[in-house]
Amino acid sequence: MKKALLWSIATFALLITACSGESSSNASSPSFSSNNDPLLNTNKNSTSNTGNGLSRTASLYVNEAQHILVMSLDKWTDDMCVVEGDNFTWKTMDVYVRPDSSYYEFHGDTLLLYGYDEGRQENYGQMLTGGSAGNIYGKWTYIGCGFLKDENKTECSTSNQKYYYRTLTFSKGTVEIYYEFDFDRYIADHDDYMNSYFMIQLLQTLAGKYYSVELYEIMYMDSAEVQSVVEENNIVFTQKTKTNAIFNLGGKTFTVNAQVNRSLQQTGYFAGNDNNTIHVEVSDGATVCKADYISQYINSSYCKAEYKDNLRIEDDWEDSYRNKFTAAEKYRYDNENEFRTCLQGISVQFDPMENAFPSNYSQDVLAKKSATPSTEEKKLLRKWAKYGI
Repeated sequence: MKKALLWSIATFALLITACSGESSSNASSPSFSSNNDPLLNTNKNSTSNTGNGLSRTASLYVNEAQHILVMSLDKWTDDMCVVEGDNFTWKTMDVYVRPDSSYYEFHGDTLLLYGYDEGRQENYGQMLTGGSAGNIYGKWTYIGCGFLKDENKTECSTSNQKYYYRTLTFSKGTVEIYYEFDFDRYIADHDDYMNSYFMIQLLQTLAGKYYSVELYEIMYMDSAEVQSVVEENNIVFTQKTKTNAIFNLGGKTFTVNAQVNRSLQQTGYFAGNDNNTIHVEVSDGATVCKADYISQYINSSYCKAEYKDNLRIEDDWEDSYRNKFTAAEKYRYDNENEFRTCLQGISVQFDPMENAFPSNYSQDVLAKKSATPSTEEKKLLRKWAKYGI
C-alpha cells in the first residue's frame, strides 16, 4: 500500500503520522517541539524530547546472516480528512502500519543502509560511522554521505551535514533514534528571493525571452545565474533587498515585491514536510501583476467539500482492519496562468510565436534545480515525517 506507514532507515526521515494541522488530544498524535523537532508518542514505542532534538525507540528485528533489519511500530492513530463521496470529515482514524526492512553492509568501519523491499535492495546506501566494524549493534551517526552501489562511488552533501544530525543506536530488540533538524538555519540560507530561480524566470519573461514563471521556484537560490541574466539583458537595479527590487529594463521601470511564509507541518503523517505561502506583486508603474501560491498539508480548515478541486486526494489508505479508505492530504492553489498572462502584457516585448525556450538560453537554467538544495537534502526534508531519522 503506497500510504502504509513505512519506516525505512535507508532514507533517514522521521516516522511521524497522519494529516493534522492542529493540536490533537490523541496521545499518539505527533507534534513538533518549539525548536521544530518532531515528537512522536505511541503506546509501546517511546519518544522523548532531549534538549535540542528528539529521541525515540521502536521494535527491531535483525537477521545477521542475511544482513536484514526489520523495524515495526504499533498501530497509528491520528486525525485525518476522510472523504466519503461528497462528504469531507475530519475524524480520528486507526491506520494500518506495516513493518519495513533495510539491508545493511559494512565498508571497513562504515555502515551502509539500503532500502529493501520485496527482496530487492536499493542502489543508494546512506553512510554512518561511530560503531564497531562488522557489528550492527551500537551507536551510528549519519555523516551526510551516500554510496551508489552500481556506480561504486560516494556522494556527499554539505547541506545534509549542515542542517541535519541523526544517530541510530541498535540494541537487541530495539532501536533508538536521535534526530535534530535546524529548520531556521535552512530558511535563513534560502530566503534571498531576489536571487532565486523565480527571479531568473521573471527577468527573462519581462525581457520577452521566456514565458514560464513558477512561483515555488522562489525558494531555490542562484545569485550567479541571476547576475548573468541581468548582464545579458542590460538590467540596472536601483534598489534590491532579499524580498523586493526596483530595476530598469528596456526603457521601463519595474518593481517586484515578494512575501514568502515557510513552515514545517507541525503534526500528523506529513509532519516535517514544508508548507509554503507565496505572494508576489510585479508592476511597471501602470499595471500590477499579482500572484499567489499556497501549498498546505491538510488540516481541519481545508477539510471541506468547497476545497475539493484544490485537494490532493488518495484512495489507497487502509485502517487497522485493512479496510481501504480515501483521505485528502494536501491543499494547493495558485493563479500562475493569470500571472503569466499579466506579465506578458507589461513585458518590454512579447512574441507569442516564439518558442517558450529561446535557442540562446538553456532550458535547464530556467527549470527547477533539484540540486539546490541537493536532491538528497530535499528528499530528506520532504520525507522527514514518514521515514525515520
